[in-house]
Amino acid sequence: MFEQPFRRFDIEGVWSGHYAYRTFFGLTIQQPVKFTAVFKNEGGMLGGQIYEPNTFGRREAEHLEADIVDLSVGEDGTVRFTKKYTGMGGAWHKVEYQGCVSQDGSTISGRWRMSWLGSGSFEIQRENLPEN
Repeated sequence: MFEQPFRRFDIEGVWSGHYAYRTFFGLTIQQPVKFTAVFKNEGGMLGGQIYEPNTFGRREAEHLEADIVDLSVGEDGTVRFTKKYTGMGGAWHKVEYQGCVSQDGSTISGRWRMSWLGSGSFEIQRENLPEN
């Protein structure tokens, strides 16, 4: 869960936003899904968790959880990670994310991808900006 060291951009903390499915022939197959990402630095290694409402898992699960693995933050602000669902609600699959940190460090936006479903967009905002 904690695999790559921090680089120039420090994304540690709580981020909230949404991911959206792409449209097919002008139709939206599902509304955007809100989620919270918690990025952590443990001993110089970055990882974390994602929490989101259950929009596709088994009904008994109120929400879904995922680990953030294979995370890297490039010197240019490029952020890559894999969201690996923990099995809650029967969700076990992985989703690849790639985005970029905004110049002011308050937003990460980009694309997500699953080989069997396609791709979509995401955007998360830092809940508390670090003090300089």
